[in-house]
Order: sequence, then C-alpha cells, then structure tokens
Amino acid sequence: MANLVAGYIVLGGGLTGCVIASRFSQSNKKPEVILLNWGSWLRADAVDYDEWAEVVGDKRWSYEGFKPWFRKTECFYNSGADADEYGFDRPMNVTLISAFELNTHFVNKNGSISGLTEMYENSCEGMRQPSNTVYLLTDVKVFMDTIVYKVTFSSITVTRVELADGRKVTTRKEPERQKRNLYEVITLYVPPGIPGFQIDGTHIATSTMLLLPTSRGTVSIRSKTPNDPPHIQPNLFSTQLDRTNLVKTIVESESPSFGEGLNGLTPLTADANDEVVDVEGRVLGVKGLRVADVNIVPMPLGGYPQATLYPMTEQLASIIINRA
Repeated sequence: MANLVAGYIVLGGGLTGCVIASRFSQSNKKPEVILLNWGSWLRADAVDYDEWAEVVGDKRWSYEGFKPWFRKTECFYNSGADADEYGFDRPMNVTLISAFELNTHFVNKNGSISGLTEMYENSCEGMRQPSNTVYLLTDVKVFMDTIVYKVTFSSITVTRVELADGRKVTTRKEPERQKRNLYEVITLYVPPGIPGFQIDGTHIATSTMLLLPTSRGTVSIRSKTPNDPPHIQPNLFSTQLDRTNLVKTIVESESPSFGEGLNGLTPLTADANDEVVDVEGRVLGVKGLRVADVNIVPMPLGGYPQATLYPMTEQLASIIINRA
C-alpha cells in the first residue's frame, strides 16, 4: 500500500468537508486535495450571529459578516427578495414550504426570525441536496471507507496523518481536520398525514426546539482501536428545566418556565476557558491543523445547522485559500 502526498488533506467528508475540499480544488493555485471518509433550511437569528462575533471578538462572524457568504451559498426561490439578504444564483436551492396558499410572503427584516416567519427547505426537484452533489469534487482525490488512526506531530507541527490500514498521508501545506459533527438539535412535531388528521388546513403542526439547553452530555474515546466509534452520551432532557420548557412549549404553548427547583441551571454558552481554536479555525498550541466544522460554533444557534454551516465553511475556505 503506497503512502500518499497532497497539498491539503481533509479528514471527514460530510457537509463541511466536501465544501472545503471543493473550494480548495477550484482555487487559482489548484493544490492537490485528498478527501478522506466522505460520506429544513432556516438561518439563525441575526442576534445569534452578533453574539458569536462578540464572543470571539471578530466581526466576520456577525450577521453582517455572514451576509456575503449567505449570498454565495443560496439560490433563493424569490427573485424579488432583498439582494442584500439573499443570493439567487448559487448552489443550494432554498425553497418555500407553505401549509396554505396565499399570495403573500412574510418578510422578516434585519435578519430576525422572531415571530411569524416563513419556513424553507433545501430542495431541488423534490430532493434534498447533499453537499457532495453540489460542491464538485472532480479534482479531489476521494478515498471511501478510510479510517484515520491518528494525526502525528513533530514538536507542535503536524507532519502527517496515519490511516488504520498502515498508510501515511503527508501534506505540503496545512491539513484541515474535519471533526465528527456532534451538534444536536431535537425537533418534536406532529407530521401531517398521520391517521385521523386531514391535510386540509384544519390542523396545525408545530416544530419546537430547545435552543439553550441546560442538559450536559459527554463524548469519550471508546478504545484505542480507530475503528471503534466514540462513546456519545447526550443526556438529553436530563434537567427539569429542559423537560419543563419542552412540555410547556409543545402542549401548553407557554413561555419558558422559571421557579422552584430550576435555580443554578445554566444554558450552554461559550466559555473562554474552553477555547480550542482561534477565529480562523486554527487549533491553538499547534501548527498545521484546523477545525472547520460545527464544533467551532461557540454557542447554540437558533435555526437549522446547515443554513449556517455552508456560509461558515465558505468563509473559512476563503480565509485559508487567501492565506496560502
């Protein structure tokens, strides 16, 4: 089995991995790229992105900073929408989901998704668009079913990636490490078309998500064998506050609760003491290693993750290419 050499090595070929590999291969310098292990659309509120920028101290991650990358990602269904807010000729088709037929549109200005808003999906001819079908990988060497054993260092600098089959992959440039996506969104809803419910506008379905959960989970290494998946214990709804809020919003349509027994519970937010990467995804304390996945988002965001991850990754790819 021959060892491999490339300009960039992307470990993990999910949503963000395919975007990173595709953009690298299409850049003017056209470096050789190796991609290992490939495998409803709603942005977060502008307030969420602005908090992200405040936490990391970089306006590129504010709502205004995200706008160019939203436009670069989306092919928005309504060509008459605000061109400062939406893109109309980019890869990801964003279409409208309506439970009624009215000649009207809900317009949420300044990036707000509060109150009554439209619901969208990423769909082309009735099918969702996986990133590997939209972001071309023609000039990327793709290795299927490839298990990464470890990333090796010389002092603090990445030197190579070792695979479970014994091969070694070295890089002439900075390798990009795509970590496993551990971001969890729980959605509970009553789908239309279930027995006893007519799809005639007489019933309303609701989608409820906990955006600031207080429950804490764990992720740990299961064994030294690279083929073994990590041990993930989400501990979803393990606090009374999470359970109470979800029940109230679904069953009683009330605001989040406060009161006896709920004190001392803190929503998941960014902690400066837990910093792992800088504002451009570089892993702190080492050289030649970045993370470009949902793991670098510093706090829970409202909305569906992919609507944020595509523009986030587009911006990271541009940053890395311009640094090369």
